[in-house]
Amino acid sequence: MAWLLFTPIGALYLLIRYRGSAKRQQVLAQEYENEYANVGHVMVMNTVAAVLIVVVLGMLLMVPICVWRQV
Repeated sequence: MAWLLFTPIGALYLLIRYRGSAKRQQVLAQEYENEYANVGHVMVMNTVAAVLIVVVLGMLLMVPICVWRQV
């Protein structure tokens, strides 16, 4: 069922990234095993990882500021 979510995301990403159909098919075959769902899965996981890194860094930066304001 996950392919229902990841396939359109992967197809849209490759369409935006590689306008040429031949290049898009080449990248899809070489890097993603001919599956748009694999492309979508990689894009979603990279986005989630980036958001989590930003959240953790934000929390780490806010702790000293909050402690400093209480002193």
